[in-house]
Amino acid sequence: MNYQVHIQTDPGINENIENLIEAAIAVLDYDKAESGAVTIVLTSNENVHQLNLRYLKRDMPTDVLSFPDGDVDPETQKIYYGDVVIAVPIAQDNANSGGHSLGAELMLLVVHGVLHLLDYNHIDDKNRDRMWAAQTEILRHLNCEIEGPIKSL
Repeated sequence: MNYQVHIQTDPGINENIENLIEAAIAVLDYDKAESGAVTIVLTSNENVHQLNLRYLKRDMPTDVLSFPDGDVDPETQKIYYGDVVIAVPIAQDNANSGGHSLGAELMLLVVHGVLHLLDYNHIDDKNRDRMWAAQTEILRHLNCEIEGPIKSL
């Protein structure tokens, strides 16, 4: 399949985006998703807080939000799967408390977020087990220093 991953970052955020592109593509490959595109946004806690409040009615920042789309892009005729928005300062705090690198945490959050775009969820035990298994397998495939799952989500 042919996948496109767009990365948007706030000024001053200089993470290795190649690993994040690889992580997003690994999820799409894992799920055997049709050719398409996703966008990964690396931003501030404040921006994620505002998105969380506006769209999910949760008045707090969080580490990752997913906004599924599913429309077909009229120019490319490919599915636009949606956006994954990551609060980099929270990701850094998670990495610090978990004893691993920010890069590994961002890979974990990209994998987690793209799985949500593909309709994976953790609303009950059965779905959570399925999502955690996929997340772990993908992160192992990527040789990520952490394998998840994210316990707090």
